[in-house]
Amino acid sequence: MLSVVEDKNTFMEFCDKNNIPHPTTLPLNSENIEHCIREIGFPSLIKPNYSVGARGITKVTSKAELENKYLEVIDKFGTCTLQEFIDNNDYYYNVMLYRSRNGNILAYTIIKIVRMYPIDAGSSSCCISVENDELLKICKDCLDKLNWVGIADFDVLQRLDNGEYKIIEINPRVPASLKAANISGINFPEIIALDTIGKSVPEYIY
Repeated sequence: MLSVVEDKNTFMEFCDKNNIPHPTTLPLNSENIEHCIREIGFPSLIKPNYSVGARGITKVTSKAELENKYLEVIDKFGTCTLQEFIDNNDYYYNVMLYRSRNGNILAYTIIKIVRMYPIDAGSSSCCISVENDELLKICKDCLDKLNWVGIADFDVLQRLDNGEYKIIEINPRVPASLKAANISGINFPEIIALDTIGKSVPEYIY
């Protein structure tokens, strides 16, 4: 479970095999640049397989720019992919869920990120808790197919042209936006502690 999501490319391959909405993503190296360009086109994103906080993510708009920048990303972060650029609104979604061993979602929080730092691509600095049944279903279905147990933190973009949601990644850890969940009424640390020791988890008002 953890091994699938900690490598961003492996997780995208899992999504592809299981019909989970995600951006088109291909491994990128010196031998398959032309193939990646044909399949994904421009603009696109060079994305490290292992990174945090948008580090190493590089937008490219041409073959020359891709050839000029991808080696820098590989040298600094290791293996990487070329990913479809999702033209989205000026916000994205952070979906936090806790799935128990019997497959129940004990609690969730959906955060609409309306401001980031750095501004163009970074961690959330201003967000709003929202309800979104479609997003909740997409993320729950993904966790069911992973047979996930514990907390999961999804980053999701919404296409500007047709409104489709695309899962970008799962962070298999407690996220920095945990405070927003707590303010909205969901106490994930309590859920983690109680479920881990086998005690009943109370219902929360989100």
